[in-house]
Amino acid sequence: MRKTILLDLVIIVLTSSMLFSQRTYEGYLIKDTETNTLRYPIWVSMNEQSGSITASYFYKTVGTPIALQGERSGATITLRENNVKGKLAGTFGLNDLSDSLIGTWRAANGKKQLRAVLYPVDKSYERMSVIPKPQTLLIEGMRTFYQELQDQAEPNPCNEKGKMPEIEHWFARRGLAVLAYYWSVCGRGYAGYNHYVFDCSSGNAVALKDELDPSKVELFTKYVFPRVQEQVLRGWNENDEEGKQILIESMTSMDETPKPFDLDDYIRNSGFGIEIFSLTEKGLVLESQGIFELPQATRAFDVGYTVVVPYRDLKQFLKPGSILLRLSDL
Repeated sequence: MRKTILLDLVIIVLTSSMLFSQRTYEGYLIKDTETNTLRYPIWVSMNEQSGSITASYFYKTVGTPIALQGERSGATITLRENNVKGKLAGTFGLNDLSDSLIGTWRAANGKKQLRAVLYPVDKSYERMSVIPKPQTLLIEGMRTFYQELQDQAEPNPCNEKGKMPEIEHWFARRGLAVLAYYWSVCGRGYAGYNHYVFDCSSGNAVALKDELDPSKVELFTKYVFPRVQEQVLRGWNENDEEGKQILIESMTSMDETPKPFDLDDYIRNSGFGIEIFSLTEKGLVLESQGIFELPQATRAFDVGYTVVVPYRDLKQFLKPGSILLRLSDL
């Protein structure tokens, strides 16, 4: 009799655990425009029992939870959001792919729809998921991200009202965020993006040189170098054999003859700073744009490159305790 009761209790406990689950996700609501893709980083907490779901989400730039109610039918998850008056404001329609939730958020009036991409994440990252305000994000020393945005808002003929650039969120996972803004030089045709990787816990910009194991910087350079070299050569005019040979000699010569451009030195001195690396879902990105002129040739060449280092490869070059180790299994 005692064994029967014990067995029944075990069955009840197991059944209850199978019917109830708690999960957390982070990811983005995504707006596609004609010129850009805007990402709004979010965090989602979800409790599910017998197909009924109670959840909440917040925008990482705000941090205020928004309640959700819904249900699951097979791999399809529906979550409804109400406004302060209790009326339907929007609905998540998500497809559970095990390693992610993919779908849409649609406004109740049908006038707005955003793509939704969510990734499972350990709940421990929630406390560091909110992105600090630009006024408290530090780039270098005591200079803030907000101050840099203000510098771009100086009134000029192209920006008479002194409008501040809009912040774009390129990446926000596991307490790390990449914030960017578009800049241009009025009347000169120069334009591009400035971006920084921030640690959301400290509010400080992350410098790659501070995250690498000092004893493995040389190995990291050797890992990156052939990938950069391949891209630079690929961008060179394939029909310009003389110019290509000059470029190859400039990049591969091992003697002490002064060279107009030393790519190895270029990677060392500019590749491990704050601005030129970024983070994506696929890996850490090293990038640079630049036009260099070779005195031996009456021409200039573009040495811009973008190299993606998968997080599983990056792990071996990082120092113990590096915050970039959080991304090792992405």
